[in-house]
Amino acid sequence: NRIAANRATLAADEGIRRMVIAEQGLGQRPIEELLDYAEAVLKMTLNNDTISYLGRIKTGRCAYILQDAMRRGAPASAAQAIIEATADLSKATPKDQKLGESALVDVIEFIEVTYIRGTAEDYVGKSVDEQRRYMQWKIISAQAGKNLLKLTQNKEPDPLPEFDDTDLDF
Repeated sequence: NRIAANRATLAADEGIRRMVIAEQGLGQRPIEELLDYAEAVLKMTLNNDTISYLGRIKTGRCAYILQDAMRRGAPASAAQAIIEATADLSKATPKDQKLGESALVDVIEFIEVTYIRGTAEDYVGKSVDEQRRYMQWKIISAQAGKNLLKLTQNKEPDPLPEFDDTDLDF
């Protein structure tokens, strides 16, 4: 298994070139092809170069793939890449926007639950490294929130469900 893991790591390192260089020229590979390849690579090994490259592709599916990488063990690089990938999905399809929203909500929840429990006052007496990590995760969470607001800002809110007064009788 260790040999297979080493091969997967080597393949992932070379895979970035494959994603960028196509038969038609640099950067001419279709996005769906790139995402299929990157998804397969990231299932084998969490490669930070692949993750950061995916951040440059502005689609909801890309954010969804990165969301899985974040949960599987590359939280910092994947969270940053999700933020980068969802920075301008305003002109994307509704499906891509929905996937982007879902990924951003997941980033915020994941960070809040895993890394920044409590308030800033809870970190005052801790070491400088812990305070720095808290601030870094807080900044990432805030940027994810900004991107989420941009995505949802121009949408009509979901209508409230209708009910009549008899529903309130006990």
